[in-house]
Amino acid sequence: MLAFTGRCSYLSSPPISLTFLNVIITTRNLVQYLLAKQFVCSESVVDGDFTVIEVSGRNRNFKVLRSNGPSYFVKQIRHFDPQTVAMLQCEAACYWLARNDNDFASLLPLTPEFYSYDPERQIIITELITTGEDLWSHFRRARTIKAEVTAELGSLLGTYHSTTGHELKESPQSKIFPQNIPWILSPERRNSHPFKRLSPATTELFDRVERSAELSSALDELRDNWQASTLMHGDLKLENCILSGNGYNSNFDFTIIDWESADIGDPCWDIGSILQSFISVRIISLPPTEVRLSFRDVLTHPLHAGLSESILSFWEHYVVKLALDAEASQKLLERCVRYGGARMIQSAYEYMQFSPHLSSNALHLLEVSQDLLKDTGAAVEQLRN
Repeated sequence: MLAFTGRCSYLSSPPISLTFLNVIITTRNLVQYLLAKQFVCSESVVDGDFTVIEVSGRNRNFKVLRSNGPSYFVKQIRHFDPQTVAMLQCEAACYWLARNDNDFASLLPLTPEFYSYDPERQIIITELITTGEDLWSHFRRARTIKAEVTAELGSLLGTYHSTTGHELKESPQSKIFPQNIPWILSPERRNSHPFKRLSPATTELFDRVERSAELSSALDELRDNWQASTLMHGDLKLENCILSGNGYNSNFDFTIIDWESADIGDPCWDIGSILQSFISVRIISLPPTEVRLSFRDVLTHPLHAGLSESILSFWEHYVVKLALDAEASQKLLERCVRYGGARMIQSAYEYMQFSPHLSSNALHLLEVSQDLLKDTGAAVEQLRN
């Protein structure tokens, strides 16, 4: 993975006054940590302008809420193994480079405000966007994602991809990134991935994918056609897209968070990832059924009104920034949809990682991914019509 040692001298180190603090931060000692780093003052704490909420998952995560100053999102890794450390260092590098290297300046509008990276304790502190919500939460609340919202996200990513490329890839700082292909595209990495033995459901899912010559062949083809041309996010999905504002007029912005999987890679992976995320959240929200689900079924389901419009709005506002003609745009859309099909298989693994049984909706994710990979042209035509 990423060998960041020796390259992170430009990232902030903890002051000597922090030597009293344990390596692991908690809700109890976080205030001392932030005081020592001078992100809060003792008066704020005494006056009660300091609230900590733990929202841990894969990492130790904390929201620090304040009224009279910036609020913070504090992230610390749980496991200090080389790969996990490298991923957090990768995220810190993205934030630092966006603010300090002209080759990476196009990242700046996408990322949250960056305050600190502590390489000893593996802690990142960024802005907590208190006025926003991630798109997954937005969908659960509103039961839809309006075309105006997806248009804004498409425009943001289109601007980014249209202004990055050769200069970024050729930058000396690009050596920070390992240039790996996504694990789902590699049979060796699929067979050795921790997901395979994480639960009985993921084990069965792996077996189904490997037994399918059609799926394996499609994934191999995508691996062979991989084009590493820009800095991609690597894990672009609704949960990592923060919408600020109400989403029903033009007064909102997007921030992309969680850049741990960032790498020099294929921009179609990121676009395919967000396209499949629009679709996958609809699939997993459907009532369970044993009947095979097709891509057309998803698009025409009564609960999914507006899905095609929101996806096409995203795409049209994305591709206009690339200034492509109609033929090139169609080819690019089909390529993105194919990578989206591969990412949907990965979504099925993530959905089942703690489940003892393979659910019908996980199988539906696999079924729809087959449609996207088997006849991409037909899938795009269904989307447009």
